[in-house]
Formats: sequence, structure tokens, C-alpha cells
Amino acid sequence: MSITKQDRDVFDRLTQLFEGYTQLQRVVDSVCPHSNQKLVAIAELEKSATWAIKAVMFNVFKSTRQT
Repeated sequence: MSITKQDRDVFDRLTQLFEGYTQLQRVVDSVCPHSNQKLVAIAELEKSATWAIKAVMFNVFKSTRQT
């Protein structure tokens, strides 16, 4: 099985998201004092990451159905 250009593009997009969210979570973790607000910020960041990944993958599935 060979990797297509679309597969590589999806991998690159997901990698960018992972790196960006990981960096932001590290910043929040190092800058914010331990508090309920920090926990909420990290939980919401995780929720945002999930939706961003879903947006990328939804587009992949949508485009594969149309071809």
C-alpha cells in the first residue's frame, strides 16, 4: 500500500495541530498557577484539539466519498 499525496497532507496537518496544541498546553501549564481555572483551560484546550482533529478528518472522509 502506497501513501498518497492526500495521506501525507492529512498527516502534516495533524502533526501541525499536535505540535501547536502541545506547545500551548506547556505554556498554560508553566504560566498559570494551579487552580480550577487552569484545569478548565487545559480541559477546554483538549476539547478544542479534538474538534480541530475532527475538522481535518471530516474533510478527508467527505472528499473520499465524493471521488
